[in-house]
Amino acid sequence: MSFIKWFEKFYLIENFFGIYKNYCKFKKVKKCFIVLHVFVQSTLQLIIVLSEFYLLFSSDSTSEFYIVGLYSLVAYINSLSFVLNGVWHSEAFMTFHSSISRLSNHFTSDKELTKSIKKLFWLLLPLVLFFLVFSIYRAVSSIKLFPNSTNPFILGSILVSLTVVRIIIISQNFLSFLSIILVFYLSKSLTLLITTAKKAVRMNDINFGEPRDVTIYQIQEWVGLYRELIICCENVSVAFGQQFVFSLTMTLAHYILMMYHTVCLHAVQQSGAWSLFYALARMILVASVYLLVMVMSLYAGQKLRNQGMKIQQKLASLYNILIVDASLPESKLVKDFIRLIKKNPLRIKLLSKASAGMYMLPFILMLAINYFIVLLQFNHII
Repeated sequence: MSFIKWFEKFYLIENFFGIYKNYCKFKKVKKCFIVLHVFVQSTLQLIIVLSEFYLLFSSDSTSEFYIVGLYSLVAYINSLSFVLNGVWHSEAFMTFHSSISRLSNHFTSDKELTKSIKKLFWLLLPLVLFFLVFSIYRAVSSIKLFPNSTNPFILGSILVSLTVVRIIIISQNFLSFLSIILVFYLSKSLTLLITTAKKAVRMNDINFGEPRDVTIYQIQEWVGLYRELIICCENVSVAFGQQFVFSLTMTLAHYILMMYHTVCLHAVQQSGAWSLFYALARMILVASVYLLVMVMSLYAGQKLRNQGMKIQQKLASLYNILIVDASLPESKLVKDFIRLIKKNPLRIKLLSKASAGMYMLPFILMLAINYFIVLLQFNHII
């Protein structure tokens, strides 16, 4: 299907930024060049980060300069983890890609799926453009603090590096969301198949003497599709689980620096009202964007969990119709299918054994708000 081709193009573009989710499929010679690419890019970015520290600290150093330097360091470590994770878990990602390709080929004629994917594309396109502009904005904001005497080539290198680092972070969180939401849409198509069969069985049950429309072949086909969905969930968890945990940690570290930057350097130092308002507005904007980036995967994970439960409910309803004759092989197959679903629910495990879902959002917000209150109290603002 076309959406698989777009999905492939997305992670192939990431190769340009040193993220090789498809690393395992290359030959040894190509792998050596990939390792060289990753090493050279990471080394150059580290040199640029160190150059930022040198330029900021060699001038009239203030607390704001130190924080800007730490911003760059945290972002670099975060992006490096994405690059290394892409190579390390490339086999899991490509296994997921193979499974989702097989599923998409099966649902080629599903008009509802095609319509949903197109709608998703047009919703995400402006979001991608916004993230790109935001990455450039954050990089330019940091550049303004460097001395005017700084070499233009060095400033340009720092600007490119800061932009690339932020694009890597956002694109990987975006790819995580996209992977999970595609599994959700495919599971939705499976639910539609079961619902259609259940309606046909119910209609024939009313018209006595009519044969039942659900067949052994259909149920076995559903089981095969569900097993592919399980493979997708397991490999997405491997490919993005550890990455999500580390990225969440780095995002919280960035948030702490941002809180200190705003509260201590503006409120405590008694900056002007306009300066304080601008700092708070910028902090809220940046925090909201980072929260949106992290929550996207949680939202998709919650949608997938709900859809998995819906599949189980539809099968249970179908089984209640078929149980009139429990000796039927169809009834036994549906019952075994329900057991399979209970044992292997559709869930993406991002945080250890905890599955991704919106229930994590209050926990993340609680950490952020609690630290903000502690920081205000520590600096005697409240």
